Amino acid sequence: MVFGQLHAFSALFWIFWKSTVSLEEHSGFQFPWSITQIIPLNTGSSYHDHHHSNNVGNYAGSCYFWDVVLGTADDYFKVYLKDKKV
Repeated sequence: MVFGQLHAFSALFWIFWKSTVSLEEHSGFQFPWSITQIIPLNTGSSYHDHHHSNNVGNYAGSCYFWDVVLGTADDYFKVYLKDKKV
């Protein structure tokens, strides 16, 4: 009985979390107050926009750990760091 309730809670939490991340990534806005911004390695809307505009790399869903490890985020970080210097 306890495990059934924990599973229901984890399933509802996962649905809430993925909906929130998806809405933010597709909105085009990166809200600094968002709960997704406090999670390390969270992708955010700029990362997702770069994925759609260049169709190269950035295959991560909401955590870019494997993109960094496999080198598929290199193009994004080149552009992102260049924009930050300006």
